[in-house]
Amino acid sequence: MKQLIKKYKLIIGVLLLCVFNKAKAQVNLVPNSSFEDTSKINWPPVTQDCLKYWHHLDSNRFNNCSSLLMSMYYTFVNQTQNLPFNMFVYTYPRNGNNILSMTNYWYYPWQPQPSTLRSVTSSRLKSKLISNKKYCAKAWVTPSDYEGYFTNGFGIYFDNGQLDTIVAKDSSGIYPFVTPQVQAPMLNDSSKWTLVSGTFIANGTETHIHLGNWLADSAMLFQPNNIGSCECEDIFIDDVSLIPVDIANWLRDTSVTLTDSVYIGLPKYEVPDAIWYTINGVSIDTASGIWVKPTQAVTQYIQAIDVCDKVAYDTVTVYAYPLSNVQFAMNPNRVQLKVWPNPATNVVTISVNNLSSQPVYISNTSGQIVYQQNLHQPTTNIDISQWASGVYFVRYADAAKKLVVQ
Repeated sequence: MKQLIKKYKLIIGVLLLCVFNKAKAQVNLVPNSSFEDTSKINWPPVTQDCLKYWHHLDSNRFNNCSSLLMSMYYTFVNQTQNLPFNMFVYTYPRNGNNILSMTNYWYYPWQPQPSTLRSVTSSRLKSKLISNKKYCAKAWVTPSDYEGYFTNGFGIYFDNGQLDTIVAKDSSGIYPFVTPQVQAPMLNDSSKWTLVSGTFIANGTETHIHLGNWLADSAMLFQPNNIGSCECEDIFIDDVSLIPVDIANWLRDTSVTLTDSVYIGLPKYEVPDAIWYTINGVSIDTASGIWVKPTQAVTQYIQAIDVCDKVAYDTVTVYAYPLSNVQFAMNPNRVQLKVWPNPATNVVTISVNNLSSQPVYISNTSGQIVYQQNLHQPTTNIDISQWASGVYFVRYADAAKKLVVQ
């Protein structure tokens, strides 16, 4: 009975380790940053349903949604076509299936000024910002060619969630007027996606993000197109992000059965511009996360994220085993590898329970093998006094361990 209990404790421990290793760190503090998390994707193509996590700034507005959700797919009878699918949309989402459409500024020329409407979409951040910490804020925007107008007034504003059109007014006494932490210097009327980005130092009270046009009426930029009775500035938004500039160690190591696939990295669309590399610096893909199929016991990948004024890097290690975690835990003939002390300085000891004809390999983070030797006894001491400080990987048969040399 004791052996059975011990066996199941080992299995549970391995499974918990697997779950822990696959946990994703919080990187982008903006929820639903690519507007993919919605109940309606395929029908209708334009929906006024509220986007999950996003709402309109004006608490007195009857429909307190942000604006319109544009979906990439429009299904007809016996026909499916991609964007553009109607007169309002002439662009594909930058990533995923959906984009946010909002009226940045809208007024009626025949009515006395101001007779306007501004959409300001807001969302609660995943966590409160840290005082004196530097953050990188980004949003990709493009105009709706249907309206023929565009603006230089798009900005990203962060506050404690108390901002409202009722209390935030510009010089006219009606419209929101604040100083956004990130402001577009100038946006041209173009069908291409344009990046609006910048860094700022948080004061520690920010809990919400707001996207909109924060300029006073007198500062508005128009490009007339004689489209009719109203003058509008409709804008599409995609891939909004807020990431600490000093972000580090956001990836988590994981394990997989040899030749099986495993997803590594961040949740889909969280940071779609992140670049993946092999440990040797060869570019693999651009995505929040990727599926990989390791062909060796230890494989490393690097993810790079542009945080406005620099690029941050982190490494994820995938340990591959010939058997699944449960099968490996229940296999009485499995190789048990122990490495101590860890961290080590001068000498490291390696011990195994079953000797194999395969040699023990120790490699650095670049994949170079720095030590290779057949084991003739269960316990072996290795002189590492001349090794450079850093992380190494010890492999023997189907077992692998990480070694830190100081």
